[in-house]
Amino acid sequence: MGPVSAPRTLLEVVLLAARLHGDRPAYSWAGRREGRAIPGETSDPLSFAGLELLAGKVAGVFDSAGIKTGEPVALLCENRPGWVAACLGLLRRGAVVIPLDPLAGPDGHAARIERTKARFLAVCESLLPAAEGLRAEALLLDGPTGLLSAAAGSGVETAEGSPFRTPDPCDTALILFTSGTGGRERAVPLTHAHLVAEAMAFRDVLPRSATRRTVNLLPLHHVLGFNLAVPLALLSGTHTLFPERIRREEILQALAAHRPTVLGLVPSAAFRLATGIGTGIAARGAAFETAVGAVRRVRRLVPGAAGDACARAFFAPLRRPLGGRLRAIVSSGAALDEPTFRFFLDLGVRVVEAYGLTETTGGVTVTDPRRPRPGTAGRPVRGMEIAIRPFLDHSRWHPSDSEAAPATEGEILVRGPMVMGGYLDDPVETARCFRDGWLRTGDLGRLEPDGTLVLAGRASDRIVLPSGLKVSPDKVERALARVPAVLEIAVCVEGPREAPALCAVAVPDRDALARQGILDAAGFLSFEIARAAANLATHERPVRIRLVPGPLPRTTTLKLRRDLLAVRLQDPEWGLSLGGGMGRRATRSVGSTSRCPSPQADEGIEAAVQAAFEEICGVPLSADASLSLDAGLDSMARLELLDAIE
Repeated sequence: MGPVSAPRTLLEVVLLAARLHGDRPAYSWAGRREGRAIPGETSDPLSFAGLELLAGKVAGVFDSAGIKTGEPVALLCENRPGWVAACLGLLRRGAVVIPLDPLAGPDGHAARIERTKARFLAVCESLLPAAEGLRAEALLLDGPTGLLSAAAGSGVETAEGSPFRTPDPCDTALILFTSGTGGRERAVPLTHAHLVAEAMAFRDVLPRSATRRTVNLLPLHHVLGFNLAVPLALLSGTHTLFPERIRREEILQALAAHRPTVLGLVPSAAFRLATGIGTGIAARGAAFETAVGAVRRVRRLVPGAAGDACARAFFAPLRRPLGGRLRAIVSSGAALDEPTFRFFLDLGVRVVEAYGLTETTGGVTVTDPRRPRPGTAGRPVRGMEIAIRPFLDHSRWHPSDSEAAPATEGEILVRGPMVMGGYLDDPVETARCFRDGWLRTGDLGRLEPDGTLVLAGRASDRIVLPSGLKVSPDKVERALARVPAVLEIAVCVEGPREAPALCAVAVPDRDALARQGILDAAGFLSFEIARAAANLATHERPVRIRLVPGPLPRTTTLKLRRDLLAVRLQDPEWGLSLGGGMGRRATRSVGSTSRCPSPQADEGIEAAVQAAFEEICGVPLSADASLSLDAGLDSMARLELLDAIE
C-alpha cells in the first residue's frame, strides 16, 4: 500500500476507510432482519470496503430517481446502516443531505423541507406515514421495492468509475438544524471540509485503543452523532452497532452483545448510566460499598493506564452490563457534572468532553483523556481559536474591543476551519452572530493561563434576581447534580415577576428512595439540596423546591428546554411545591441513609487493596504514594501491571 493522503471530502474518507480497513466490519444493526437487503441489516455486518461499493450503487439509484447535483434532499430514517448508506449515496450523487429528526413530527418535517426547498424525501418504511402530506416526493428506502433493495441488486459502482462530479471540499454536504433550546431553529450548512476537519481533529485526541467498537446512542441528525458514527468511525476503523431503538432494554442488549470500547453520550445519559451503576453498588451491600470507596481512594494514587486497568479489574462485575470492555466515553452538548466525571474515572473509564455548537461542526475544544480535569472543557482542537470578550449585547460589541483579562468571565468567541460560513438564507442572523470571522457563541466562560476553557453557561439563560445579582443555572445545576435519589434537576425562577425566587425543580428517583427506606421524600430532598448548595454563594442557593413527576422538557438531543419548563411551572398543580427557606434547613426528617463503616473495617479493606498493588508492583506502597514516583513504576512497569491485571 502506498502513502495515504489526508482526505478532503467525506467521499475521500469513505475511500480511505475502504483502503485501510477493507473487509473489517464497519456497521451492524440489532434490529429485525426480515426484508432487509443490504449487509449490516442482515446477519452479516457491512464492511468498510462494502460500504464504499454500496454508496456508489445507491448514488446510481438516486440518479435514476431524478436527483440532480447540488440538490437538497431530506433524509428521514431511524439510526441504522441504511441511514449511512443513503446519506453517503446522496453525497456521491452530489446532493446536499438534510437529516430530519424522526421525533419532530409532520409539522417539523414540513417546516424543514419548506426551509431548504427540498423536492425529495428519502424515507424508510417505518416512518413513511410521517411523510404523508409533505410537499416533497417520498423515495422509499427499504422494502422489496425500496431504493436500498434496488441498489443491493444493481451492478458494482466504484468511485473511480463514478459518472458524477467529484464534490469540492467547499461544497455543502449537510444542512443541520440547531436544537432550538430557546424555541427557534436555524439551518446550518456544513461543507465537506468542515466535517472532515472535525473528524481529523478528534481522531488525534481519542485514545487509539478506545476507537474500535461502539454502540451508537446518539441521533444521526445531530452533529455529534453524525461525527462519531460516520467520519470519525470511518477514519478510526470503528465497528458501529446501531440498537433497534434507543430504549433501555435494547441498549442493554446491544451493549452486552457488542462489548463497546467507546461510547458517545450526552451528559444526562452519562449521569443516568452512572446512577444505574451506583445503584448496583448499593445493592451489593455495605461491605461492597466500603470496598468500592477504598478502591477509589487507591485508584487516585495510580496514574494513567495502570490505574485504569486496576479499576476495570475490580469493577468488572459492574461493568459487565456495559459489555465489560468500555475504555472511554465521549460527552458533549453540555458540561458533564464533576461527580459523574469522577465516577467514570474511578471505574477506569477515560472521559473525553467536547464543547462546541452545530455552527462549529461540533467540538471546538476537547479534554485530554490522559490528563483529566473535571469541570473544564479542554483546549481548542487543531486549527480552532478562542477569545473571551466582555459580554454586552450583539449591537454593542466591536472586533477591536480588547479581550477579557485572563481568568475573567465573558462571552466565548471562536473561529477556525470548522466554523460555518453562515445560516441558510438568513443574512440578518448571520451578520448578528459574526464579526470579522469570529462567531459569537452566546456561551459564557473563561480561559485559564494554559488555554483551558471553563464554561459558565448560556448568556441567555442567566437569571437576574431583584437584587441585581446574576445566577448561572448551569453552575447551580452542576452543584446539585450530586444530590442522591434524584433523576433530573434544573434551576429556574418561580413566582411573580416583581418577586421571583430561585427554584430547584427535581424529579425524585422513587425506586432509590424506596430502597433506602425513605418515607419523607420532601424532607430528605430538601436537606440534600441544601447541603449540596452550601458551597455556593448565598444568592445562588435555591430557596424553593418543586418536586415533579418528570421527565423535564428536553430536545431530542436531551438539552433542557428552559422555555417550556418555565411554562410548566406556571401550573401550580404540577408536582409538589415546597415553600421558601428550604435552603436554610439544618435538620433531617428521616434517618441516615448512608452507610458509614467503622474506620477499622475501612482501613482493613484499603490495606488489602494496597497489598494487591504491592504484590503486582514488587515494591511497598505508602498511604500518600504516587506509583509513578515513590513506587518507581515507569511506563514499562505500568504496561506490565496492565497485562497482569487483565
